[in-house]
Amino acid sequence: MLKNNFDSQYISLIKSVLTDGTERITRSGAETISIHGQMIRHDMSEGFPLTTLRSIPFRLIASELQWTIEGKTDKKSLNELNNHIWDKFCNPKYVKNFKPNQETYDLMLNQNDLGPIYGFQWRHFGAKYNGCESDYSGQGFDQIKNLVDMLNKNTYSKRLLVTNWNPDDVPEMAVPSCPCMFQLIRHNEKLNLSFFQRSVDCIIGLPFDFAFYPLLLHLFCLQTGLKEGSVVGFFNNIEIFNQNIDGAKELIKREPKKLGSLETKNFKSIFDWKFQDTALFGYEPNEALKFEVNVSS
Repeated sequence: MLKNNFDSQYISLIKSVLTDGTERITRSGAETISIHGQMIRHDMSEGFPLTTLRSIPFRLIASELQWTIEGKTDKKSLNELNNHIWDKFCNPKYVKNFKPNQETYDLMLNQNDLGPIYGFQWRHFGAKYNGCESDYSGQGFDQIKNLVDMLNKNTYSKRLLVTNWNPDDVPEMAVPSCPCMFQLIRHNEKLNLSFFQRSVDCIIGLPFDFAFYPLLLHLFCLQTGLKEGSVVGFFNNIEIFNQNIDGAKELIKREPKKLGSLETKNFKSIFDWKFQDTALFGYEPNEALKFEVNVSS
């Protein structure tokens, strides 16, 4: 059995936050403990890095990736994929004075528009955002198409980079992009991916993000015919919300299990891929553990 180095690193990171974290108050008034400047490196030959410390449905990561590649920014289209992870958030223009109370949460829940978040930045970077119902065909810079075009010309390029951060759009984003950018880099016959996060919720966000980007690498490897190399995540602010500290302490007591593996059928291109085309096999994690998501505007 291969050792689960990913979860070993993840446990060490959680322990570091619990031991060395300093107290911080978020913009929404939530209390956290945090550290900065950490990294996790994972060799994809060791398996797919969806944490085994608790059960997380792979379909949530895969369907969000499909939705993002499609450039969508509305909750309804994600809900149609049976995914509700963005339901509690919305474009902050609909929340003039955010207050952490039920009235505000209900208002946010009933809004469909998430603002110019990841999918918009990937497919229409620089376009003027006019709401989630607008047609942006041909508008802005299509970073994913550009990346595929560059891969077709030169897989050794050091410019295979996509940014999620546009300062002009930040005020209207449901959540300002936490993963700010990713970059592909080829070494020999392997394609590798690095991503940078300005801030990450160590307990809720990190396990999703460190499955989202390896799945994206998997697709780009299918697109290019290259083998999967390593995924490296760089994390600047790493935080645990106070309401999740007890759960974090439970997580680090658990024994990591063997990582699963991906299989994708009928792949044509990243633009045609549907999340049902990819399955995760051999994923037998510890039992689920519920955590509270921090909601802000």
